[in-house]
Amino acid sequence: MSTAQHPTTTTTTSTSTSTAPSGVRGPERVLLATDGGMAGVAAVRWLAERSVHHSLEIEAVRVVPGGGTVLSGGAAADLVDAEGSMTEVRDLLHHLAPRSAVRTEVVPGEAIDVLHRRAAGADLVVVGTNRTSRGVPHLVASFAARLVDGSARPVVIVPRGWTPSAGPVVLGALADGSDDAAIGFAAAEAAALGRHLVLVHAWRIAALSAPGGGIDLDEQAIESAESAKLSELSDRLRTAHPGLRVAPVLDRDDPVHALAVASRGAVLVVLGTHGLTAVDRLLLRSVSREVLERPACPVAIVPHP
Repeated sequence: MSTAQHPTTTTTTSTSTSTAPSGVRGPERVLLATDGGMAGVAAVRWLAERSVHHSLEIEAVRVVPGGGTVLSGGAAADLVDAEGSMTEVRDLLHHLAPRSAVRTEVVPGEAIDVLHRRAAGADLVVVGTNRTSRGVPHLVASFAARLVDGSARPVVIVPRGWTPSAGPVVLGALADGSDDAAIGFAAAEAAALGRHLVLVHAWRIAALSAPGGGIDLDEQAIESAESAKLSELSDRLRTAHPGLRVAPVLDRDDPVHALAVASRGAVLVVLGTHGLTAVDRLLLRSVSREVLERPACPVAIVPHP
């Protein structure tokens, strides 16, 4: 019977002159979750592009099944294969992001639990996804979606086949004060990349009815109020980030469709998890989940503090 001890970590370090993103002191600590597949390669390439504008310390982790200190049989073979794939990840990061510090590790355990624990020491979590096909039903939440659900740190989901874009940063904004963390993240990204920031604020009035008849709503007044919130947010961002180009988009549409239209060619889409009631959170989760389940570009989900 073959056995394998837990692997030791491998670290390569080099000096970077890039600046850290807003709100992060020193290098940005990134947790890269990868299984060594093509989606993971896309995430590595995205991080390499990010290293041009940010100083990064990258911890690349692959989780394999198992929980003991010594693995045997098939688990040991899986561990050896995983170590080989992480060597390739390390070499690729060293080649594509030579100014970044890189640490790789293979960890036995349950993937979501391990990564949530590791994320506590990171500023950003990055994961690739193979789910990029529209119109294909998925009855089970993707790994990326499950990782987002319990993360206390921003998570960026990079679609397999990602290529760099010259487009804007797109923010799905409620503009009610509940998504300030996402707003700050999106503004910092747009400023660092030198891109304009598109603020998408989509709203709809659900059809309401009562036993005695419908409920009249002043739709024009509601639209005016939503427009005022978006304008106030735009002005606040321009004041906080002089030189940042802000493009507000008020759209009376399904939020998922509005974001899909606005994000065509985007470099990044940013969404917040917000501090909402249970009912509102369920509705919002359906928007975030639909966007990140089949992303056309990298999507950042920023948790509410």
